[in-house]
Order: sequence, then structure tokens, then C-alpha cells
Amino acid sequence: MLSGSDRDSAPESPERKLAAILSADVAGYSALMGRNEAATVQTLSEHRAVVRACVERYSGKIDDAKGDAILAEFASAVNAVSCAVEIQRQLDEHNASLPEERRMRLRIGVNLGDVIVKDDTVYGDGVNIAARLEALAEPGGICISRMVYDNVKGKLPLRFESLGRKAMKNIAEPVEVFRVSTSGAMAGGAKNTGWRRAFTARRGALGLIASVLVAGAVFAIWQTMRSPSNPDQPQDETALKLPDQPSIAVLPFVNMSGDPEQEYFADGVADDIITRLSNLRNLFVVARNSAFAYKGKSPDIRQVGRDLGVRYVLEGSVRKAGEQLRITAQLIDASTGEHVWAQSFDRRIQDFFAVQDEITQKIVTELEVNLLEGEKARLWRRSTNSLPAYEAFLRARHHTEQVSRGDSEQADFWFSKALERDPKFAVAYAWLAMKYVIDYRYGWGGSSAEVLNRAQIAAQNAVNLDSELAIARSHLGYVWFIKGDDERANREFEKALATSANDADVGAIVGMAFYWQGRLEEAERLLARAIRQSPYPPSWYPMFLGDTYRLKGRHDQAIPWLRKALKLAPKYAGARIRLICAYAALGQQNQAAQELEVLLRDNPGFTLEKFKTEWALKATSFRNPAEIDRMANLLSQAGLK
Repeated sequence: MLSGSDRDSAPESPERKLAAILSADVAGYSALMGRNEAATVQTLSEHRAVVRACVERYSGKIDDAKGDAILAEFASAVNAVSCAVEIQRQLDEHNASLPEERRMRLRIGVNLGDVIVKDDTVYGDGVNIAARLEALAEPGGICISRMVYDNVKGKLPLRFESLGRKAMKNIAEPVEVFRVSTSGAMAGGAKNTGWRRAFTARRGALGLIASVLVAGAVFAIWQTMRSPSNPDQPQDETALKLPDQPSIAVLPFVNMSGDPEQEYFADGVADDIITRLSNLRNLFVVARNSAFAYKGKSPDIRQVGRDLGVRYVLEGSVRKAGEQLRITAQLIDASTGEHVWAQSFDRRIQDFFAVQDEITQKIVTELEVNLLEGEKARLWRRSTNSLPAYEAFLRARHHTEQVSRGDSEQADFWFSKALERDPKFAVAYAWLAMKYVIDYRYGWGGSSAEVLNRAQIAAQNAVNLDSELAIARSHLGYVWFIKGDDERANREFEKALATSANDADVGAIVGMAFYWQGRLEEAERLLARAIRQSPYPPSWYPMFLGDTYRLKGRHDQAIPWLRKALKLAPKYAGARIRLICAYAALGQQNQAAQELEVLLRDNPGFTLEKFKTEWALKATSFRNPAEIDRMANLLSQAGLK
């Protein structure tokens, strides 16, 4: 790391970052100039003013504007595409007032990629691809890359037509190109596979109580693996205080392969680094679900540091082509935006694990993390050395995260491949256990008892292979918890916490189980810490923390957390039921009645009797049945019949 004097004297290196690039030029510009130079220059000047105003409106920056060409960069792909659409709309209106021979139409290309910034100018493949996309666009049209499409689908009222994979001059891999249309609704091809919508749809189908309960936390294990919140939305809380120890967020690495099938591989790089660093007690690591909230975005790293409450941020990209692999990584001091360390690794694919080791070592060295006894071994311990097994596992995990019956079957296939290629792959067994828990949650794959037993066997296999694997211990404990054996569950939970006290997901799962068991002090501590490690938490984090406060009689403190859970998931019935109870306990009957009205609107046919019978029937939940009666009484006070 450079000292202050070294930094002053060192030559300035180019800045490398991810950005959404908009490239535009005038279709038929030479012909227009040939017909009437003065009129063309006048029209171009008017069009430039429109473009500049649109770029500013969408928080972009004009990087270059020479002749008829315009280059702009944005921190967000959504903003870049929105700006492109607005430009074309306004220019259409402007052209309508001009005679046909003077009408000037732009072609626009938008790409999301890695760029180099030097002297306020951007360079690199990210820019070159945007220019190639612009050339493919029709006059008045917009073309975007697959990277951009993956980041805007489902977020904008646009239709997208795939033009297939296109070879581009001086670009190593073909790029899939999409034509953008502003007419009509979102195309069916813009399929949303996000966990929140899949979960919401299934929750409605399965009914209120089955969703709220079935051990309350069954879906919690699944939810911890997905990013539920949007960093574009402002945080409710004030700026987070930096931890006393070194702190870091590892953002998802960008897939630069031009192949969406490699997305899981890029995610695996960041996942592995987060998991390793979470083993270190002297390092604060932001949870995956919050770090991955920035997936597909190009945020200001200084703002990321403020939002997540960390000093350092790691970001990078992955390009996998045949047997060749390029991984870039850069460690940034979020307090200043300065690079602490940056490096590109051009290796053969067989060296993939070694590159992960090097990146992890660089982070530990640069952040001057003191390793405690036993941590060095855990830091470098790898669950598999087989790349084919690892790639199969990444596919299995990807399908597990989609939460559908078809994906569950695909996950079975890939887990079997991973374990066939490496029968001692402990992490694969741990995730297989989680897949079975999801199957249990949705009633897939056989009887509940059979599926739960499969989960137990897989988790036990993982523990047998690696006794210090926290995720395996927490999943095994969770299965025992569902089965009602708290003694065995708690033994596993304690071991999980002992080996990975810095893992938000493990801490939240254990904290949730302690909540159900009535161990409220421990539940509060673990859940509060998990939320600090995951400032963009899954909705069940604040829900369980809020209800922990409610059960302790701290209703005023419970309400903000329960409302936060509902802000993250507005139809989260479990959170709304608890919020009604909190208001009723405080005697705030108007607020309780208002929340009850929303609950019944979202869940018609929900009655007090249904709550009492189905909650008691489904819950492995409260180990104190009297709490169900107390909640029923509070719901009755709020007006539930």
C-alpha cells in the first residue's frame, strides 16, 4: 500500500471501472452535409442540446462529442437505456417539425462493461462494443448488449428483440444483441426469474399460513442467498458507523464472457471470496445478499461504502473463453475512492482456484488482518480441488436459487454430477441439504418426512467431511429444529457460530431459531448483528428482530422493524400479523385496524379461527403455545373475526 509521500510521487495510473456506455451517431450524416451544410449543422446543434439535457436528467456524463458522434457514460444501465429512449422520443418530436430532407435520426448503442478512464476519456472493450452496437441500430433505433438486457429486463416498459450473437471487429467473443422497442408491453422474453416474484407468486398459491409458517424459517435459508433490496433506494437509517476492525464488501464480479450461461461462474468468484473472508473474526464482511444488491449496477464506490458501512470494496470481472481465463480485481478505499490494489490475471482455466487464493491473500495482506489461531487453515481450506466438480456445483446452486420444481430437478442432476466428480465435496452436500429444505417447503420430491430425511443425510455428510463448515452445521441444526429436537439443533448451531461468527446468514438462521425457542436475548443479538452485516437484508431479518422486541414487551421498538420488513415485502403476511399485534398491545386500535384492513385485502377469507387452528397446526414455531393465544386475542381486539 502506498504511503502518502509515495502516492504523491507515483505516476497516476488510469482508473478502471464498470460503466454503462451510450454511443450515438447521426445516420446518413455525410449525405445530409452534402445536401445542405448550414442546415445540417443547425439541426445537429439542436439535437446535441436535446441529448445533453437528457444525459444530465439521467445522471450521465458526456465523455466525447466530436462531429456527429456522442459518447456518454452512466453509473446505471437502467438510466442509460431510459436516456436512450427519451432521446429518441424527443428527437422524433423535433423531427416532426422539420421537412423530410432535414430530419436527422440518431442510431444508439448501449453497453455495460469494464472501461479505463484517463484524462476524462473512456477507453476499452466496454466502449468499443457500444460503438459496434450503435452501428447495428436502425436510424432512430437502439441496440443493447446482453449485459445491458440482463440488467434492465423487467424494470422498464419496453420490448426487446434478440438479434442473436454478433461477431464484432476487435472483440474476442460474439456479443448477443437486442433491439429495443418502446411500443407495447414488456416482451414475454423478459422473463423474471428473481426470487422475490417467484416467492410471492407461490406464497399466494399456497395460502397465507403455509407461507408464513412451515417452520417460519424454512424459506429463510433460501432467502439468505438472494438480494432482496435495491441500493438505488435510500436507506432509512443514518450513515452506518464503520466497524472497529477492517471492513469490506465484495461486489459481484461482472461476467465479461458474452455468454449468459457463465453468469453463475462469475458469481462463484465473489461468493468464494466472501465465504473465505467470513471465517475471519478480525474482519467485518458484508453479507452476500447485500453485496449482490449491486449486481448489474455501476455504483459510486464511495456511496457503496457509506451505504454498507465499510472502508473497502472489492470489485472485478471474469472472462472465460475455452481454456483461457481472465479475472480482474481491484480493491478500493471507499472513503476516498482511491485504488489500493488492482490486478488482472490471465491464466488457464486450471489455475482458477489459484487466482481465488491470490485475490484473497491480497485482501488479507492489504487490510492487515491478524489471523487468529486456526483461521489460517480455514482461510485456505478448499472444499474441492476438482474444477469439473466445482462447475457442476455452481450450476446446481444456480438452479437451487430459482425455486421451481423444474429447477429443483435440474439441481438434482448437477449435484449428482458434482458429487460424482468429487465424492468428498462438503460444500456441495451442504447446499444439497438446502435444496431438500426448499423441496420440503414446497412439497416437491416425495413425502415431507422423506425429503426432510434427505436434507438431514446431506447435511450430515457435509459435517462428516468438514466438521468446521458453518453452513453445513447451520443446515443440519435447522433440520433438527424442524423435527422438533432442539437439543441436537442447538448443538449444531453453537458449533456453526463458533466456526463462522462473521457470517450474517449463519447468524440470522440461528437467531431466528432462538427466537422460536424463546431465547430472545440471544436472538436479538444475532439478528441485530446480521442486519448490520447486511444493510439490505431479506425481509425476514427485520421481521424476526422486530417480533423479538415485541415478545420482550418493547412494542415501540418492534414497530419500525416490522414496518421495514413490510417495506421490503409489502405482502409479507407474517410481518403484518405481528405489526397488528404490536399496535393492539399499545392500545393504538386505529393503526391496528388499518393494518388489518390491508391484511384482509391481501388475504381474503382469513379469519381468527383459521389463524388459531392453522398457526398452531403448522408451527414447529413457538415452543410456547400460549403465545398463539395471546396473538389471537390481540388480533381479535384489532377487529379480526
